[in-house]
Amino acid sequence: MVGLEFLDRDLKRHDQRLCCHPLQMTAPEDVRSDYATLPRGSPLPWLIIGALVLGWLATFAMARARIVDEQQRTADALKGNDDVMGRLHTAVSERKKSETELEEARAANAKLEERIEVLQTQLKNKDEEVTRLKNARGSRR
Repeated sequence: MVGLEFLDRDLKRHDQRLCCHPLQMTAPEDVRSDYATLPRGSPLPWLIIGALVLGWLATFAMARARIVDEQQRTADALKGNDDVMGRLHTAVSERKKSETELEEARAANAKLEERIEVLQTQLKNKDEEVTRLKNARGSRR
């Protein structure tokens, strides 16, 4: 009956191979060593770990891209801010220059107003003198 023992043992192994874990797609293979026969483990945990690592790498790559994009937008905003500040400083200096010119124009206008008053007074005096001289000439005749 030695032949039946081998046949029975082979059938049990065959049944063990067909009975597998629900998540395992194929029957486990046996790993043979000199000391014992060890069933090979499922590759599913390694696949899950690999998928997680790939997911993390993709997440980190997208985060890095967003950070670089945000840094670029910040640099563009700072450049735009510098441009606006430059234009603001130019406008402020032009306004100060205009205010100085306005003060100079007001001072010149005040001098001209004084000159007009002086000339009007002189004209009035001359008209009075002309009138007086006409009256003096008319009384001589």
